[in-house]
Amino acid sequence: MLTPLQYACSLGLYKIVKTLLSAGADPKGNGYVTPDAKQQVISGQPPLIICLQNMFKQVELPTEGLNFKRKYDSKVDYKECLSILMDQFRVIPRMVSFNNTPTVFKAIKSNFETLQKYLEKDENPKKTVNEIDNKGLSPLCKLASQPETQDTLQKMLLLIKYGASCSRSLPHHHPIFLALKAQNYEFMRMMLKYSDAVHCFANFESPDPFLFTIVKANNSDIFKECITEWAELVRK
Repeated sequence: MLTPLQYACSLGLYKIVKTLLSAGADPKGNGYVTPDAKQQVISGQPPLIICLQNMFKQVELPTEGLNFKRKYDSKVDYKECLSILMDQFRVIPRMVSFNNTPTVFKAIKSNFETLQKYLEKDENPKKTVNEIDNKGLSPLCKLASQPETQDTLQKMLLLIKYGASCSRSLPHHHPIFLALKAQNYEFMRMMLKYSDAVHCFANFESPDPFLFTIVKANNSDIFKECITEWAELVRK
């Protein structure tokens, strides 16, 4: 079953979260496994993870006929819950979730403001933004594969600001490759302009050179741009 703090975090009830923590609730504590599948997934997660990951937010968890999601909807604020946990009760963002995935991978699934808050409070943000998951992907790789939006572009620049490097990627997981394959061309352009992508790419021994990948993309405009502006990659 969920702890009261987990329950409040899953609903974004920040005032209740603050009250529970002030009363001595464990900010890192997990709940207990129950037969209820919906609660079972959440109960294994620390409160910080619950605040970060969308799948745990505003879950329907009725108790004794009351649905707290609707009852307290006007007071829901997950970013405020996150702030309370990190600012006032010193929950370290680098704590690891139950499946050994660094929490930064949960944070990048949240909105830009939440990710920004997360990195501001991290004691070693440069190390955090260069973490690798169990598939060998960095946070930049994850963003490069997502649908290109203003939010993902902002997050990418934020990661670079805090020291995210393409050198943390394996050749076939390089963010430039992944962005190209996902047709995220603006993401790719910004990576080439603001990150260490070109320098790192030049040191890779890849069986599939960048120019070949450009040709496979079947986009004449991108191919022309590659030839005229990205000479370092074409020579690879």
